[in-house]
Amino acid sequence: MTVHAYSIYAASEMLGRDRQTLTRLVRHTEPYSKAAGKAKYLLSTFVDLIEAEAKGDSNGKSLADARTRKELAHAEIAERENQVAKGEWVRLEDVGKFYSAQLMVCREIMLTMIGKIGALLGPEAELVARDECYDALHELADPYSDKQRAVQCEDKNDEKEFDEAKKEFEEGPGKAQKERRDRERLR
Repeated sequence: MTVHAYSIYAASEMLGRDRQTLTRLVRHTEPYSKAAGKAKYLLSTFVDLIEAEAKGDSNGKSLADARTRKELAHAEIAERENQVAKGEWVRLEDVGKFYSAQLMVCREIMLTMIGKIGALLGPEAELVARDECYDALHELADPYSDKQRAVQCEDKNDEKEFDEAKKEFEEGPGKAQKERRDRERLR
């Protein structure tokens, strides 16, 4: 039985594939033989490489899938850039600055109300208003107060996350993160 080896050009004609594709596929494959300085491969080598490319790489992803993911990512980035340009997206840091300024204005308004109430209703009313106002401001300043819990937690998982965040807020991030890592290692 005679074994036939084919050049890339001959194999492209027989298999109906372009030469660039076959050249790329055999780039890291040792030729079966060399004749007149040209590499020749078995037809089965070409077929196996074409099938392997169609199935994809070791992760089960083909080159076409990778290109599709890349194009989708580029389209998503371009869409987001357009939304930012239109003002539909805002940086989180800008939102934080805006709300911080608004809360400072709210605080000042609430503190001026104490004096107005005292002038209208007397010193006892001013003391009551001052206490209530400061309690309300402390409640707003504490992101982990009981009232905040009631607003933010819809189920038990939310409550668990809320408690962990509160502990981290109170103790500082280092200790709470270390405890969380230790719990995850034990799992």
